[in-house]
Amino acid sequence: MATATMTVLDAVLKYDYLGPIQDQLNNDTILMNKVQKSSKEVVGKQVWMPLRFSRNAGVGARAENGTLPAAGYQQYKETTFPTKTVYGRVEISGKTIRATRNDRGAFIRAARSELEGMVTDLRDDINRQLFTGSTGQIALISSGATSAVQAVTSTQYMFEGMVIDIDTDLNCVILSVDSETQITLTASITTVTNDIIRRAGVTSGVELQGLGEIISNSGTIQNLAPGTYPWWKANVIGADASPLQLSEIDMEKAVDQAEERGGKIDYVITSFAGRREYFKLLQSQKRFADMQAVTLRGGFRAILFNDIPVVVDRHCQRTASVTRFYFIDSSKLGHYRMADFDWMQEDGAIWARIVGSSGREAYEATLVYDAEFATSARRQLAALLGVAIS
Repeated sequence: MATATMTVLDAVLKYDYLGPIQDQLNNDTILMNKVQKSSKEVVGKQVWMPLRFSRNAGVGARAENGTLPAAGYQQYKETTFPTKTVYGRVEISGKTIRATRNDRGAFIRAARSELEGMVTDLRDDINRQLFTGSTGQIALISSGATSAVQAVTSTQYMFEGMVIDIDTDLNCVILSVDSETQITLTASITTVTNDIIRRAGVTSGVELQGLGEIISNSGTIQNLAPGTYPWWKANVIGADASPLQLSEIDMEKAVDQAEERGGKIDYVITSFAGRREYFKLLQSQKRFADMQAVTLRGGFRAILFNDIPVVVDRHCQRTASVTRFYFIDSSKLGHYRMADFDWMQEDGAIWARIVGSSGREAYEATLVYDAEFATSARRQLAALLGVAIS
């Protein structure tokens, strides 16, 4: 068999794996699959986006021989904002490479589990970012303590072995996720209430924007503040701090508010708990048996609310007591990217020898994605917050 040189092993990642990896990362989650992807708005590292905020006033009826309407024009506000960068790294030991060097297929088999695991984890983390947003916050400390056992607002995005930063306590390792509101770390630390919890190494502003900050009536995004530009607000009903039972009236109100401002809601996203609350609502109205289920393009299962698909995503925000519904006009959201997912290979090689103080004999490859998740019309989106979980 031909010797699998490092050039051949680079080609394995480039030709055998890159296409399927791009397909999985671009299509396996609803917010990647259903939202447009574009590079034409990206210049260098920046996204340049014109936002229409006013219509042409040069129209109208007049009396015979009356003065014609003054010519008008659409009014735009241009905004620019940087792309973010997300990485996925995989490592293979030097011994594995030597053991499979005489068999390209053997290397593919040896690398498969590591590559598939990395891609799955990267897909999940990107999808979580598309909900939680650029602050990187995945939870808060709900009651400070000096202990390995810590009370948190939600463990939705946590798992055993996860490495997290809690305020200034860096690289804390989660030993166990004990409940929806408690974790145990491998070592005791001292926390105070409302300490922010992030993935290790993440700082505010480096992650992709998410629905939690895009579909909001406050907060600066894409370098525009709604206090300065009142039209830069989404339609928000309810509040997480004041839970209320789900009602069809509130759901319809969210749709109406977005569509009154020019949007066209084509699907709704909620959590598994949110879907159960919708089921309960239908059941209480004796309509559960009449519920219609549909399969969207891409294989996503949905139920219908007034002919609008309601889909579930496990990363949609929830706690033990509340969850959310997002009302999406997918044409008003976009993944603005410099390029598709690709291997970092500016020096001509995909596999790179690990060097430095670790002194380990291994090679690594890094997948990179430069993009930003953004909206062109914030006021044509809506959110229903504070839906009580019973």
